[in-house]
Amino acid sequence: VDIALNIFLDSDSSNFEENCLAYKASLEEQLVACPEAFDQILEQINDLNSCEYSSFFQVDFDNDTYLSLSAEAHIGNGQLTITGRRDNEEFEIILHQTTEGTYQLGSTDAGGNINTASYFPDTTSNESWVSVSDGNEIMGEITVSEIDYSNLRISGTFSFIGLNNNDTKSFTNGIFLNIPLTKDDDFFALFDG
Repeated sequence: VDIALNIFLDSDSSNFEENCLAYKASLEEQLVACPEAFDQILEQINDLNSCEYSSFFQVDFDNDTYLSLSAEAHIGNGQLTITGRRDNEEFEIILHQTTEGTYQLGSTDAGGNINTASYFPDTTSNESWVSVSDGNEIMGEITVSEIDYSNLRISGTFSFIGLNNNDTKSFTNGIFLNIPLTKDDDFFALFDG
């Protein structure tokens, strides 16, 4: 199971479904061999759904690729929040824009807002890597390439430098593809661009 899990977590869009099905099969074998952990193993199997490549959130760091097991996005109060999770690990991107485009992370915009990307290695602790220094330095970039309001999906790319005290960490080749999108009920109009 551990070997299949590691292979699955190193997946990309070309081998996601194949590696997911192999991991799911190993969990099903473990389910038979370890009935005392039935509920926990069954929950892991159910989390994989049908292993269809319907949405995808991944990013490279520490010479490895992080692949989330779940991802979601939300638009509300003039913000777009994108979250990717795997067990207790979490990525969170907060933009103060809700339209397609390319945006800088870590620097203060004309409205006094700072777009951020954060990585939490363990959400039960206080450790985080955040794309904010003093609000004057660009720490990364995100491109929201598509917001599909008809099917409520969002896609794009990102990269950033995360700060944790005086240490830095590079997060590169970030992709979010067809992430499920929810939004608050509101009314808006785009006027003169």
